[in-house]
Amino acid sequence: MRTHALWLRTSRIAAAAGLVLLAAPSAHAAVTNDANDFNLTESVSIYAAYATTQTGGPSFRWLDIPSKNTYIAAGNCATNAAPAGERYFGAGSTSYQNLGWPTSSNACFFLRGRTAPGEGAMTFYDGRISR
Repeated sequence: MRTHALWLRTSRIAAAAGLVLLAAPSAHAAVTNDANDFNLTESVSIYAAYATTQTGGPSFRWLDIPSKNTYIAAGNCATNAAPAGERYFGAGSTSYQNLGWPTSSNACFFLRGRTAPGEGAMTFYDGRISR
């Protein structure tokens, strides 16, 4: 009888612990958002504001193959400055690049970008931000 009661108690504790582990989100899980119709000109355009969900900084990639050379950055929500500078994406590049800032979790940043000088506008291209 005692063995059965101990087994029941142990299995209930294990089941409860399993439920807690399943319900708890990972502290390092990246969240992705699509930047649909991220229209760029030779001047800086802001797409949207986001908050980081992981340490190490957000990353960006083009989903559509870009027809022009572009520069993408994470801008500070308070000043709109790009503390880590811009990342260059050559025409045809669809690989993720880390934007370098912000590096702490839960920090606010703007997704911003522009085309290279002399290249004109690039419209209706989609990208993805991993934050």
